[in-house]
Amino acid sequence: MNPNLLPDSKLDDATQRRLRQLAAAPVDSSRLQRMLEASLATAATAALAGPEVQSDTAPSRRASVFRRWTRPIVSLAASLALAAVIIAGLLLSGQNPVVASPIELSALHTQIVTGQRPVTQVTTIDDARDAIARQWSQGPGLPDLEGVNVQSCCLAHVHGKLVAAVLLDFHGQPVTLIVADAHDFVAPHGRTYNRGGRTIVAHEAQGLNMAMTRQGDRWLCVMGHVAEDQLVALAAAAF
Repeated sequence: MNPNLLPDSKLDDATQRRLRQLAAAPVDSSRLQRMLEASLATAATAALAGPEVQSDTAPSRRASVFRRWTRPIVSLAASLALAAVIIAGLLLSGQNPVVASPIELSALHTQIVTGQRPVTQVTTIDDARDAIARQWSQGPGLPDLEGVNVQSCCLAHVHGKLVAAVLLDFHGQPVTLIVADAHDFVAPHGRTYNRGGRTIVAHEAQGLNMAMTRQGDRWLCVMGHVAEDQLVALAAAAF
């Protein structure tokens, strides 16, 4: 041992040498392995047999010890499983439908009518359908409408959800048709109409009337400075 080492250093040096010797010594873990395997087998047998076979025997005591050892692990696994369920729920919650905001929809109508949003010029609903499909191949598709002239179309986002917007000329007034996936939106509470077996909800925002409904895999809204009953009839006629 180095005589220049301080007393504490001498103890540290001796401890390190002892640890190195222990690390180099062979260790027979087969006995411990056999004990663990026996405990696992006993615990499994007790679990399958039920509480009535439990007795004050050595295997039962080993099973009890095994359960005490494994209880923290089981608790940790349960906690991790619960955390996974919570995380999955949070992830899935992003896929839930949102309530369509009349204020946000009316703002989109204003942007389209006033030219603040880039659009594609079209003249028929088929042209608009083709233009939208080229950009949104997985979209719900545009409905057929009668008695309206089509002017333009575009894609937009409402509440972070993708929607197709088509500007119509309805009896000389600009009306915007919004189409979205039916799983993305629900209509807020409003005045309810039943037309042809379909429920239509009417709203008003910033002087703009709108009518919303669901049709198969599509959710749609028509809005404009048009009488409410006319918009309800237009929404009901979409097919």
